[in-house]
Amino acid sequence: RSVVEDDYFEYKSKCVTDFSLGEAARKYTLGEDACIVSSDCKEEFCCDSIDIVHGFEGNIINELSIGNIHNLEVLSTHFSGNIPEPRKWPEFIEQIRDRYGNLIFHDNIIDALEKQPLDDKVIKGSGRLLGTLDKLVEETNEDNSFSPRGQEIYNKHFVGEKAWFTAESETNKNDFKEKLTFTDPSDSSKSLFCHFHGKIKTPQYRIHFEWERPPGQRKIKVVYIGPKITKK
Repeated sequence: RSVVEDDYFEYKSKCVTDFSLGEAARKYTLGEDACIVSSDCKEEFCCDSIDIVHGFEGNIINELSIGNIHNLEVLSTHFSGNIPEPRKWPEFIEQIRDRYGNLIFHDNIIDALEKQPLDDKVIKGSGRLLGTLDKLVEETNEDNSFSPRGQEIYNKHFVGEKAWFTAESETNKNDFKEKLTFTDPSDSSKSLFCHFHGKIKTPQYRIHFEWERPPGQRKIKVVYIGPKITKK
């Protein structure tokens, strides 16, 4: 059983803390690649995701949308698409470049990582964040508006106190402007001020990317993965 703070989860106002839905939610909260498999399922579980609440009404900590596999063919595809745990950072970078085709990675994305020991929590946390950005691009229309699913992802992970992706404070923007400025992955003669970031809490790592995207650009440019830049 995984260990998380405030270990209480609900599905449709019913406590599922001690059941498989609760364990999937715990792993998801910890940044692990968790999903649910529903075999011979009732109609309510014949869906691609299941919404679970971390907390309870009046004290909601987070709302989680956990992937749900209810088709054996999809299950087979899911496992066949899994990649082995990387043994070194270059393998990790190669894997994310291959897996997240909707993202544009800076050529030097490995620089900050190579100075650090390989960390399983960083790998899993990065996968969760990068996978969300990749899905957001997939759910972006040509005019940069979101599909209904894309809007749901944005509302859930870019808005609110518990958002995975946030902007730096105005103070940090000013104090760390130089360190938060990167060469454009698509044009090295240009620079991008990328203060927007995804957060990995333990250890304190950040994924910096261009946000918002300029008109006509659907893909998201990821310029940095590494220890928190704005430590004082």
